[in-house]
Amino acid sequence: MSHWKFTVPGIIGVAVVALAVMGVRGWVSDSPKPAVSVAQALPPPSTVVARARIEPKDRVRVIHGHDRAVLRAILVREGDVVSKGDVLAELISVPVLAAKLALEERRLAEVMAVADQITAPAKATSRAAQQALMRQRQLDMEKAEQELRRAERLYQTNVVSVTRFSDRLFEYNAARYALSQSQEVLASLSEVREVDVRVAEAQVATQRAAVDLARADLDRAIIRAPINGTVLSVFARAGELLGEDGLLQMADMSALIAIAEVNELDMPRIAVGQTANIRSALFATPIEATVVRTSETIFKQRRPTSDVLVGRDARIAEIELLPSLRLPALIGAELTVEIQVR
Repeated sequence: MSHWKFTVPGIIGVAVVALAVMGVRGWVSDSPKPAVSVAQALPPPSTVVARARIEPKDRVRVIHGHDRAVLRAILVREGDVVSKGDVLAELISVPVLAAKLALEERRLAEVMAVADQITAPAKATSRAAQQALMRQRQLDMEKAEQELRRAERLYQTNVVSVTRFSDRLFEYNAARYALSQSQEVLASLSEVREVDVRVAEAQVATQRAAVDLARADLDRAIIRAPINGTVLSVFARAGELLGEDGLLQMADMSALIAIAEVNELDMPRIAVGQTANIRSALFATPIEATVVRTSETIFKQRRPTSDVLVGRDARIAEIELLPSLRLPALIGAELTVEIQVR
């Protein structure tokens, strides 16, 4: 009985030691070995795939007018093709400003007429009449001078009184003054005073500035197309206030490009001149393209995506690709580009 009691504890001790040794061996065999990175072993891909969209080469333009201005009339509709300088819309202030411009133009015409009158020489008939009057005054003075000399001789011989002599002297002086006055009038008909010319020129310049200001005010109330292009969308109607959204959107649809959204980690591999393929459900076969501009600005992805690895917080840069064929005229249409980076 005592021999059995000694054997059982011994067996239990041996079993515990054996289990401990087996556990240590299992832990050593199960320890992870350093793994070789598959990503480090593989070379980088020869293409960069990115999502893209169709955009006009010169981008979409939002046309604005005066903030809080009331729209009088809009003269275009969505889809209209317009040329640079064409009238797109008019503000409600156009009739008043047009009348103001017409008034300032009439005032300018009046000021210019006065200036012409000042600077123009006198009429030939006016000068001839004044010359005839001057000759008559010359004769009157000569006659008065003869009468004065005769009265002076008679006065010296006491034939006439001093009063008679004084009368003849007064008549002579009056005739001489009248002749001098007629000579000055004739001279004024033949020349223009410089000060009058300067005043007239200043008045004309001031009124021209008033006309230019009135024309500028009218031009600001008439909204014109800044480029040749197509009206894409209209945001306002007649009678409405123009707000921050502007009047309309337009773009030059004659030249379309692809704007690719490339992940910032791939940007060091992108360069101008690289070739690419553009794919889309809008056309059957890929369209070849060339990278024509890269970006130096990184920003968060603006559009939603189904890529679980990228998501909405991806940091991207936009690059421009010029297609070899014309893209569909659908601004913002979804594309996929494959850029050959080596």
